[in-house]
This record gives sequence, structure tokens and C-alpha cells, in this order.
Amino acid sequence: MRRVSIDEASSREWDVVIAGTSFSAMFFGHGLSPDLNVLFVEKGTEYPHSDQLESGWAVREAFNQRNSSGLKKDWIAFTLFGGNSNYWWGNAPRQHPDDFALNSKFGVGMDWPITYQDLEPFWERAEDIIEVAGGLSDHILPRRKPFPYPPHTPSRADVALREILATLGSRCQRCVQWRLAPDLLRQRGMPDLPDRREVHRSERPGQTHPPRCALSFWHRSARSGHRGRARKWGSRQNRGR
Repeated sequence: MRRVSIDEASSREWDVVIAGTSFSAMFFGHGLSPDLNVLFVEKGTEYPHSDQLESGWAVREAFNQRNSSGLKKDWIAFTLFGGNSNYWWGNAPRQHPDDFALNSKFGVGMDWPITYQDLEPFWERAEDIIEVAGGLSDHILPRRKPFPYPPHTPSRADVALREILATLGSRCQRCVQWRLAPDLLRQRGMPDLPDRREVHRSERPGQTHPPRCALSFWHRSARSGHRGRARKWGSRQNRGR
């Protein structure tokens, strides 16, 4: 994928024009014929990972939402090349089979008109494209075939937190916050963790952001090996972050 100027983008015709460069755009581009000339239009600028580490997160977008519950939902989206794939945690779980039959099984909500089994072939394709790693969870989420890659080796932080969660016994493990663990982590030789509220703030004193609106255009040439491009933004780059 190569970046093109607005003059070059507007001087010719394109087979397909795709808005955005995050997950959905890349999956859509991956499904197109390699014979097509495709233009990706991105409203954010290119903001390398090294610059993000030095200057902070990219600009967040704000959304106005209306819903029937009356409860506010804070959506998080970032304006830059690659979109939210820059800040993805690398988690790609499937839905549980029970999610499709909540009314039949639990008397709440509505049943889906499709089943877990109906979606499984499409999950498998997506997991192959973004090279999902995992295993030892078939008793929770049944699978027809193994994950594309085996589970990652747990990091020191993973091991330490697993030990911490094991000490909680029957208490709700999902309610554990980072702030409960610093002393135990230090005992295991792990560095102090920052306050999570600070980690999630996007406007710290002295922090700079890339321009909010800086249109960029990216050209995927015909027969340019687009499968590898989709992988770049779907998995490998983010797993290393």
C-alpha cells in the first residue's frame, strides 16, 4: 500500500473507494478481487507508534448516540491511519453459543435468527486472516478446528496476575482493578503500574496530538498482494504493541 496525494487521487478513476483504514475497511479490501485498483481515504494522518509513545494517543472522536435504554455508552475511536487497530488489545473472542438464544434459555432479550454454527465458518475465515492465537478454551467456546496459532507464552505480568486472581478464591475476578495489585506485583519483581485513570486520559499536560483532520489517500494497486496488507493492520502490528 502506498500513499498518494490528493491531486493524484482525484486525477484518475478508481474501481473501489473505501472510507477509513481500520479493521472493517481492511477486511472489506481483503475480500475484493486483486485485479481492482482500490483507494482508501483516511481522514486522519499517519502517526507512527514511536510518535505515539512520545506524544500520547491520537485524537479521539466523539459520538452522539441515542438508544432505547437511556444509558450512555462511551464509544472510543481514534483519528489516524489504521484507526482503532492502533490501540487494539489483540483480543478476538467469539460470542458464546448461548448468546444466540438468550430468550429460549434465560427468558431475556430476543433469540437471534441465526446460530453459533451459522457464523462459525465466517469466524474461522476472519481468525485465519488476522492470525489469531489461542487454545485450551474449547470447553467454553466449541470449535470445529484449532486456532490458526497456539497460545502465546504468558508474560511475567500474566503469571503474576494469575497468581493474584487465584488468591481471591470465589470472589468475582472480573471486578479486580489494577489498583488492588501493586504490592503483590512488586513482591514478584514487577514494576509499578501507573494509575489506570492516567493511562486512559488522552489530554495530559504538555501532550500534543496530530492534526484532527488531515486527509490521506492510500493506493492498493491491482495484484499488489493485498492479503498481507490486511494482516498488517489486523494482527501482527498490534500484537507487538
